[in-house]
This record gives sequence, C-alpha cells and structure tokens, in this order.
Amino acid sequence: MDQPQPRLIPDPETGKPLYGVGAGTVGMFLAAYYPEAQKMIRVATGYFRLAGYTVGRCYLRSDQSSVQFRILVGPKEGDNARLAVRDEIKAELDKGKKTGYYTPLVREVIRRIYAKEFIIYDARAMDVAYHCKFYICDHTVLCHGSGNYTVYGLLTQHEQASATRDPAVIDEFVDWFDQAAETAQDVTKPILQVLEEWLKLAPPFHAYLKFLTAFDIFFNRDDVPGLCRPVYYQQWIIARAIQDCREHRASIVLAATGLGKTIIGAELVFLLKHTKVIQNLILIAPSAVHAEWKKHLKHRGFHDELFSNSLLFISPSERAYHKIFQLDQCLSEASDKTLILIDEAHTYRNQDRSDWQKNHKKYRREADREKARGGVALDRIRPLVEEKKAIIVLLTATPYGTNPGNIESLLRFLPEALSNSTTDTPKKRKGMPLNELTQLAFVNSLGLRQVLTLARERGDVINNRVFIQFGPQRHFMPELVYLRRISYELVEFEDLRLAYDVGLFAQDVPNIADGFDEKREGYRSFGINAANSHFIMSWLGSPPAIVQCLAKNLLTLGKRDDQAKSEPPPLFPDYQRYSEADLEAFPTEDDGKPYGVLMKEDIKIRRLKLQPILRLLEQKKQDDKVQKLLELLKKHVSGHKEKVIVFVERHATALFVTDFLAAESSFSVECMVVRQGRDGYALKDADKRGEIMDNFSPVSRGTKKVTFSVDVLICTDANGIGVNLQDANVVVNYDPADSADILFQRAGRVLRFTADPTRKVHVYTFEPTHKNASSSACQKIDATFKNMREHHGRSKTTFGLSILPESDEEIIDLTNPEQEAAFAGSFNVADDGTIHDPLARHTALLDKHRELAQSLTDSLYSAMVYKSRESRIAVLIEQGTERQIILYNLRSRTFEHENDPVSIIDLIACQDGTDNAPIDMNTVERSTKQAVGKWLTSTGKPSDDLRILCGFYLAPRWKKTFATELLAKFIQARKKHHKSKKRRIKKRD
Repeated sequence: MDQPQPRLIPDPETGKPLYGVGAGTVGMFLAAYYPEAQKMIRVATGYFRLAGYTVGRCYLRSDQSSVQFRILVGPKEGDNARLAVRDEIKAELDKGKKTGYYTPLVREVIRRIYAKEFIIYDARAMDVAYHCKFYICDHTVLCHGSGNYTVYGLLTQHEQASATRDPAVIDEFVDWFDQAAETAQDVTKPILQVLEEWLKLAPPFHAYLKFLTAFDIFFNRDDVPGLCRPVYYQQWIIARAIQDCREHRASIVLAATGLGKTIIGAELVFLLKHTKVIQNLILIAPSAVHAEWKKHLKHRGFHDELFSNSLLFISPSERAYHKIFQLDQCLSEASDKTLILIDEAHTYRNQDRSDWQKNHKKYRREADREKARGGVALDRIRPLVEEKKAIIVLLTATPYGTNPGNIESLLRFLPEALSNSTTDTPKKRKGMPLNELTQLAFVNSLGLRQVLTLARERGDVINNRVFIQFGPQRHFMPELVYLRRISYELVEFEDLRLAYDVGLFAQDVPNIADGFDEKREGYRSFGINAANSHFIMSWLGSPPAIVQCLAKNLLTLGKRDDQAKSEPPPLFPDYQRYSEADLEAFPTEDDGKPYGVLMKEDIKIRRLKLQPILRLLEQKKQDDKVQKLLELLKKHVSGHKEKVIVFVERHATALFVTDFLAAESSFSVECMVVRQGRDGYALKDADKRGEIMDNFSPVSRGTKKVTFSVDVLICTDANGIGVNLQDANVVVNYDPADSADILFQRAGRVLRFTADPTRKVHVYTFEPTHKNASSSACQKIDATFKNMREHHGRSKTTFGLSILPESDEEIIDLTNPEQEAAFAGSFNVADDGTIHDPLARHTALLDKHRELAQSLTDSLYSAMVYKSRESRIAVLIEQGTERQIILYNLRSRTFEHENDPVSIIDLIACQDGTDNAPIDMNTVERSTKQAVGKWLTSTGKPSDDLRILCGFYLAPRWKKTFATELLAKFIQARKKHHKSKKRRIKKRD
C-alpha cells in the first residue's frame, strides 16, 4: 500500500516550514531551524537515543560546535525509576548497532558534557505524566509536534510538527522547560560514566567468555523442578553430538559408566527438537533404565513411548497390542526429522557377524544360508538411516566386548557414507581398534580420566581431592578402591575334574561357530565344544547350576546310542533298536530338554558315572564359595553397615545364594530371580525389580519413601545394565564374566561420583584354586579367566576403569593424583590423559566463570595481541535464537573457519588478566561493523533482528609486525624520496 507523502506548509517570507505532517517531518523542521541556534538548544522528548542525537547534530553547522544541548526526557507514566535514561542509553550501546559507528558520537557527547554543552534531565521523577515533544533554538524559534528525539521520530515515523517565532510563546515554553528541569533529575554525570566506560575496551578474557556463551545459549534456560541440568563435561559432549547430527546425521557417544549418559541423551533430544533438527523420537533402551529415561525426558517435555533393545531381534507381529508391532509402526513412520536413539548400543555388537553369516559366508548348501537370520536389528534400522535419512545416535559405555568386530557392528548402523569412510576396503570387515574409533569425526568419547583432568585444570580440588560441581553440591570419586581376589575350592573337584578329563561332558562333533579372527582381520568359522563350555561355566557357578548341566547331559544321547545317524541327529532313540533293559537308561520326552547334539560317550556310561554326583549335588545347600561370600558379607554388612551387590551368571545360582544367605544370616537379602514351574527360573516382573532397586539404593534413585530395607542385592547381568546403585559400596563378581563390557557394567553400578569425599569402594572377584596343571578341566578354567583378563586389559584404558586385581589385593588411593590417573585410564587412549578436543576445556572454563559471563554487558568490544602476522576481527552475532561466530581477516578481506567455530574460539582463548592490545575503540568498532556488513552481503541474510554481542580485535605481535611494517614503510618512503631527489637534480643539471 502506497504511503502518503509528507506535507509541508512553508513560511511565505523565509521559505522554511511552518506546518508539516508525514514521515520525516520533524527531521525536516530541525534541518531548517537548528542552524539558527547560537547558544542553546532545548529538547523536550519522550525518548532519547544517541542515534537520534547523531541525526540531529548533522543539522548543525561546523561553527556551532559550542552550542549547548539541554534535553528533558521522560516517556512512561508512573515510571519514576532513578537513572532510567542512563540505563536506556547503556542498553542502546549494549544492543550493538550493526550499521554506523558509536565511537565518534560517544566521544563528541563526552566532549560536550565536559564543556558543559550537553545536559540531560530525567523527567520521570515528576509527579505528573510527561509527554512533551518540542525543540527550542535559543529564544528565536520553537518547533513542536509528536516526534521524539530518536531516528524513528525524526526520520521514519509519520509525525506532525509546527514552528513559531512568537517571542511571547517561546518565552512561556522556555520558562516551563527551565522549571521542569529544576524538578527533574540531572543524569548527565551518570550518563558520562556510562559513555566513558563504554569507550574502554573490555578485558580480553571477558570477550573470550562472551564468545563461549555461543555454546551455552541452550543450556542456560529457566529452571524446571526436577530437571537435572547437564554439567560442563556433559555439555561439551552434547554440543559435539549436535554438530555431528547436523553435519553427518549420525553420532556415537562413548560415555564411561557413571558420567550421566542418560542426561546427555535426554538433553541432546531436547536441543535437537528445540533447534528444529528433529520432530519426533524413537528411543530404544534396556527395560531396566526405562524409568530413568522417562524421568529425564518428562522434565524436558517428552512423553514418547520407549522400546526395549531386545525387540529389534523379534520377528514382526500382526497383533496391535504387541510391542514389536508398535515399534515397527513407529519405524515405518520415520522421516528425515526422526531421531533414532539407541542406548546401550553394544547390545547389537554381533549384528555385523550375523549379517556376514547371511550375505557373505560360504555355505556347502544354499539351504543353510536360508536358516541364517542375518542382522535382524541392522536390517530394521539401516533402511531408515539410508533411505529415509533419519538421524541415528548410539550411546554406550562399552563399545568393545570381545573383539574389534563389535565396533564394526556399531558402525554398520550409521549411514553407509560414514561406515565406508572408516576403512579403505569397506567390503572386507576388518574391525576397528578402540583407539581408531575414538578418532573418528562423528564419535565423541567421554572418559573418567578426561573428566578428572578437566576438573583439575578448573581448580576443582579440595584437600587434594578432585570434585565435580553438580549444582550446589560437590561430588567426589571414592577415596579408596579395594580390588580383591577371593579364592575358593570348586565343589566335588576331583570327581568332576576326572569326569571332564575323560570326556563325559564332551560332544561328539563340535558346533560350528562364527567369530572374528583378529589375525585375519575378518570373520571365519571354527569349531567349539559348547557342551564342555556349558559345564565349566556351571561348575564355576553353584551346585544347582551344575545339577542343571548334568541333567541336560544325561538327557542327551551319545554318538553310539543310535546307529541310524539320520539327519539331523535324533534327540531320542529309535526304540525298535534297543532292548527294554537298555531303554531304561534313555530319557523320555517328559524328562526335559537335552543338548541339540550327540555326546561323545554313550548315555549309559555317563549315567553310571555322573548320576551319583548329580544326586550328591542335589543335596548340597552350601559350598566353599558361598561360605566365603557369607564371610565377606558379614564383614561389610554386619560390621560396616555397607550395602553389597552380588553378580551371578545363572538364575539357579542366584536363588541358591539367596536361600543360603536367608538361612544363615540376619541381614536383608533380595533376589531378582523367582522360581517358575518345577525346575524353571525367571526374572521377577519389571515393577517388582524396580521396587527392589528403589529400596536398595534410595539416595541414588531418588526414592521418596523406603518401604523395606535391602542390605544385599543378588542379580544377574541382565538387570545390572545402566542402573544407578551407588548407595552400595561393594560389588562382588561371584561368577566370571564372558566379556570385558560386563565387568565394567558391574563395577559401574557403584564406581560413580557421590557427595561423600571419604567413600570407599570394594570390588571382589571370585576365582577357584586348583593345582593339577595337566588336567584339561583345570586348563579350561585357567583359559576362562585368562580370556577375561585379556579383554579387560585391552579395554581398561578406554573405559576409564581397572577392576581386576593382579594380586590377591590391590588398594588404589584416589587422593594420590598419580594413582588416580592410573586408575581412571583415558577414553582417548592417551596414557597421559590429554584432552584432545579443545571444546572440552572451553566448556569447563565457561562453567567455572559462569557468574562472570552472565554479568557481562549485552555487547562489548575488546582487543588482544596474538601470535599471527595478520590482523583479524572475531565477531559474535545473535540472530533470533541462534548465535553465529565469524572470523574476518582484515588484510585479505576474507572469512576464515566459516564452519568451525571451535577453531575461532581456540584462536581467541586467553587467561584471566590478559592485557588489551594498544588498539582504540574506534578501530575495533569499525572493523566489527565492516566484518558484519561483509557477512550480511555474502550470506544474503536479513539484518533486521541481528545484534552484535562482541567484537574481538586480534592484533599481531607489535615487535614482529607493527614496528616492522612501520619501519619498512618508512624506509621505502625514504628510498622513494631519495630517488625522486636524484632525478630532479639530474634533470636540472
């Protein structure tokens, strides 16, 4: 719609306007009458802005520099706040105008104030509302109307104005103005302080902190009751993961146990949605941590359905009430605005092997390939990532379980462009060592040693103890960690050893298994005697576990028990081939499930040798191992009032230990397992398990009311993943773990930061004693613990923990920095604990000086000498809810590090107390506005909502650049002068 043009009615005699209306009218009146002022200009205005004063002073002649300005300001009714005008001027300067320069203007106003040529009054101290707008030049002319002394009032808004030269009228207005000024507050001095302070460059350290707020803008929001805010080291990882999701549409977060992986994930989800990178979430996590996830997501406004990791392995279902149906439906609706977040992603560490079995393994018969399921979880997720461009984030504390192929499985979930970029030969699955994994651009690793290093650098140390600041509380790692090995005698050692050595537990033909061969750097097939392994792990467990193994053994036929040799091997005999006496030795279909293979020895021989041992074990209510456990528990529970977690492998062992402790001790014992059927076992339902853990560890889990006390918790590894149970101080590895990640998951339940600086943690590992080195059974047991130690030794520096003792007892004193470092390890596989990502240090430093950063003005300028030969200007810009960091080379007139804000932060990083460079404010401001103008031109972005938060001038070192260049220019000028002089003399001669 066309706007009406300004209308001016001029004075017939002078030609100057007498009346006017429209945009810019007031400015036209001032342009006509300001040049007449000789001594004083009185301004009554609702609002005053320095930018408006800039417009007004343009109407003065050069010989009017001594004209005094007296300004009366006061726009709002009832606003009697003292020094409000001063605060408005300060706010105007702090807003960081993107065009024009304040420095010359501020200097002129300061000069006028000192020369008593600029006086300003705050009329808001008056009792009556003030809305006047008029301008008086000496006693000669009065301009009055609706326009304020601002850019909008003078130039852009539709205003009305009129002028008069009537002396009587002017005298009345002057008299009223002077009386009003007497009752108003003179705020000239406070404004002078603001202007002079603004002309001073801010300390470089303050500018550095200001730039760091670009990474803190999302974390610094209003408090929400119950919201756990991420601490500085979590913010570092979150910022990196957000960057990965934007650039790569994928990220892997390796966060050591106890460092808040759930908070990291929940905050990442919130920020990705807040910044409109995603719209919906599909979260897959172990059932044991669903409650924790729901708590953190609820406080961030998310109420999405959670799905368990095991669902990805289940075949599709048509039943709408089934969880797998609901998961598949969510997956089918995924888009490029969907985030698939998988917690404890190491659950799928064998998916690459399964995919190899289905698509690349060589089979003698193609029918065997059809039986292979393939990477079921991989097949569900990969199409969403590749075809629908969904974003995927994998969270885990333990990417390495048994071999580098575990890592390859994780990488296969990522977009193909990323997974293929990790190797020169993508078709050959080479696996990947941990140290290479942590160097990938889309992998963000957070290790315990890194956190402790950052805390020490921040100065978060008291009594030589490093602490992490969680809000108002200081949290510490345990003061002492005791690693102990408990030796015990295996039950029925001689009888079971001999039985194993003569092959009573061996199957006839080994199972064909597939695994990763580290020497060949790929998968291959090999034979494994699964029945033998099953017995050894049962023997290392408990009498009931051995009974289960023996029963299974005695239900399985031997290779000579059925001569038909049909395919597949029969589980039950051909009754027509045997006499009635022989058939008494064979199992019936009601007796239970045998192994799915033939055993090496005949069933009659095995029954003859093993049945007496089975009957003996069925009567055992205790063994040496559980007795040692009781002694240990009496010491810690009864003696020190500590809580204990006991990890076992088999459900049968869990109930055996629970029943024994309940009968032989007075402390409260809870077990996660319940009997089911005649000889079956099962985990208790999820609600009951959650109730037990809430009462066992009420502080760490935020339990409001304890309904029953729990001293000892007996659980399997299935319900020990990702759960916070650090009310306990003792972890017992009652049974050995088959992979390194299980060991770390167990210890991670208690090896966490707490508010107790004197806390002591005990980790016990049970290991049997045996002296017969020639026995194959003993060698198998030795190999089991050797493999466990090898996996642990290969992983401990990455996971940040060392939890297997090399001797019967090791004591780690975490008050000793060297022992602390040795214990913690490093996620980046750097033995010295070096922080490889500079953003980690920046984030930690900002958190340390957060109060100072929040107290800084909205806009500031600074200058610093740095190591370079070229001048640069770094600018922090705010546009809407986003902050942008730009770096402009003033010499080459180009932008640098355009997509790498961390590199710019590295360039401006400095210490508290760093001096300013000898650069004046005018140079810094002009360079800043120059860079912003170029940036707006190059990006094509609008400038309407843009604000300059900080301009940081980076000056080259004086001795090597300024002085050298100055001297070079002087010498060059002198040479030119001498040459010119010689030419003139020669020409004259």
